[in-house]
Amino acid sequence: KTLEEKRKLTQWITRELKKMKKVQIVLEPQTAIGGFRYFENGKNLQELNELNQKLLNQINSDGRILLSSIELNGIFTIRIIPFGQSTHFREVSLTKTLISSALLRIP
Repeated sequence: KTLEEKRKLTQWITRELKKMKKVQIVLEPQTAIGGFRYFENGKNLQELNELNQKLLNQINSDGRILLSSIELNGIFTIRIIPFGQSTHFREVSLTKTLISSALLRIP
């Protein structure tokens, strides 16, 4: 039951991220793991990777959530993994809000 809840949370936030401008889903949720990145046409891979590192730092700087990253085929990917025992819809909704807010601060 717990894994199913986590999988649904990951699917929900992935759907929400797809609605955001300049967000690209890099890793569609298979179980309860998903991944995304900031993407903008005209930026090369190195520029995008640097912007995504800054985005991750901004999201995590709030201190209420902690996202991690992984490099997939050279692409800096921010991971969504709501596996924490106390991670439920409220925390994932907060994550969406923090991501949205951090995206506004990307130059």
